[in-house]
Amino acid sequence: MKSEKNQEQNKPEPSEFAKRKKAEADRLVEQFRFKDALTIMQEALTQDETVVHTRTL
Repeated sequence: MKSEKNQEQNKPEPSEFAKRKKAEADRLVEQFRFKDALTIMQEALTQDETVVHTRTL
């Protein structure tokens, strides 16, 4: 368990870009536009690797 906690502490914070894209994707999910939300997140990930860390937001 201790190593999991250390990994969480070492994770970089999502950038402001990543947070904006996550919010945009969340709005699309609320409209049941899942494919569009996925596309937003996939495209954002190609531009900013911290997007992967938005899973916990």
